[in-house]
Amino acid sequence: MMFIWILAIGGIIWYLGITDSSSKRNNGYRSSHAKEILDQRFAQGELNESTYLKMKRQLEEET
Repeated sequence: MMFIWILAIGGIIWYLGITDSSSKRNNGYRSSHAKEILDQRFAQGELNESTYLKMKRQLEEET
């Protein structure tokens, strides 16, 4: 009986470890994609320099 509880708790810890690491990888992808969009908007003249720098800082703080 004790073995089943240890196995169940270990499985939960393992599952949480996997989901946490995959969400960190996805967050890195979204952040880099958002930076690319921001760079494009600045290059096309949609954003002025101060807005661009402010938004860039915000993105860097999130990662």
